[in-house]
Amino acid sequence: MSPPGSDLAIKRGPDLIELKNVSVSYGSKEVLKDVSLEIKKGKVIAIMGPNASGKSTMIRLMNGLLLPGSGDCLVDGINTRDDMYYARRQVGMVFQDPEDQLVSRKVLDDVAFGPKNLGFSSFESLAVAIESLSLVGLEKMADKSVHDLSGGQKQLLSIAGVLAMNPSYIAMDEPTSLLDGEGTGLVREIIGKLKSGYRGIVLVTHDPAEALLADEIFVVDNGKIAMRGTPEEIFSRHEELESIGVDVPQMLRFSKRLKKLGADTGDLWSVEGAVREICHWS
Repeated sequence: MSPPGSDLAIKRGPDLIELKNVSVSYGSKEVLKDVSLEIKKGKVIAIMGPNASGKSTMIRLMNGLLLPGSGDCLVDGINTRDDMYYARRQVGMVFQDPEDQLVSRKVLDDVAFGPKNLGFSSFESLAVAIESLSLVGLEKMADKSVHDLSGGQKQLLSIAGVLAMNPSYIAMDEPTSLLDGEGTGLVREIIGKLKSGYRGIVLVTHDPAEALLADEIFVVDNGKIAMRGTPEEIFSRHEELESIGVDVPQMLRFSKRLKKLGADTGDLWSVEGAVREICHWS
């Protein structure tokens, strides 16, 4: 359902986010240096890198929260310099702390807030909110206070609020870093479900287990894209990752340890399957 009177159905250009030779500075510190990448709808992209490498800056550019110092950011062919609000409508943001996105006391009202601001009627807003809550598995919590939710459920609520705005892309900035194991599992499950949809997903993360959900990984170091490839390609270069300061999957660490002990482990992915079978993991 499109917002009343909206022109979002009009095709503005190619369905992708583009950073073209983008540089950004905060004062005298250059945070991003001549970065170029593309993110297509229907794909999940993970952005990894050490702290202060420029990861969060990249997705703030995509959403129009920041403008490049030089270069261009385009969303569906629209330059954020020309129309930052188009980017904000099309690229929904999920922040690290879900408390930063909660605006109402009641779960249902919180999700309906965005559609109402887009011009939906109260009835339409509630219908969209219920649908979005169902997508993240919180439909039974609709009448609860947001303060009754766990940390993981609050993050799911913030995702539902973004989904209710019907963006073409969703950018998540370390969405599980403040959550416990149960909350992390809930959010990862939803990211996996969103992966099968038509939206483009951009996931900034330190967690290699989350990065494994991606179709492609970009590794950022010192403001530049140092590596790019599929999860298999990226995590096979474990020594380079560790030199940059990026974690690798535990299965890879296990494989390396076995090799030191003289075992012929094959590649990471066969090791993971073998260990899961041995340990009866699901």
